[in-house]
Amino acid sequence: PDPSNQIQKGGVIAQGVSIELDDLRNIASHGKEILASIQQRESEATGIPSLKISFNNVFGYYIEVRNTHKDKVPSDWIRKQTLTGAERYITAELKEYEEKILGAESRMLVLEQELFAALLAELARYAPGSTVSLKEISERQQLSLKYLEQIVTPLARMGLVKSERGSQGGYRLT
Repeated sequence: PDPSNQIQKGGVIAQGVSIELDDLRNIASHGKEILASIQQRESEATGIPSLKISFNNVFGYYIEVRNTHKDKVPSDWIRKQTLTGAERYITAELKEYEEKILGAESRMLVLEQELFAALLAELARYAPGSTVSLKEISERQQLSLKYLEQIVTPLARMGLVKSERGSQGGYRLT
């Protein structure tokens, strides 16, 4: 897709460009699997086989423990709700992860727009008519050359840059 048209929707920045963006994408796409691994780890650590992690709009993510196992609950868990047959707890790790899950989509979009804006600002530093080496920009901005090519190719199609691709990966700004 043309990044200049798609940047408002996200998904135009390649994997490997930003560690933070890659982490957010992992959280957004693998959130349930990560929660399942937390659940399994906590179940094994506490010896509570029926422990489960769930979500509601009031408490967010929580760990539910049946009353028969509440004596095994670690002291650092925070009790949030008492039910007839169970207790609900939160942990610092679970709350931190919840914030990441709930904020991942919006943060990904903002981060992609920031990365795209940084690239355009870098390109704007060059005078019209000058030749820009994508390799030089990729090294200075710590971006992959493939990512820069994804951005510049549609700009060339739109007539904003002229491709002078050679061994140096140069583009002439217009």
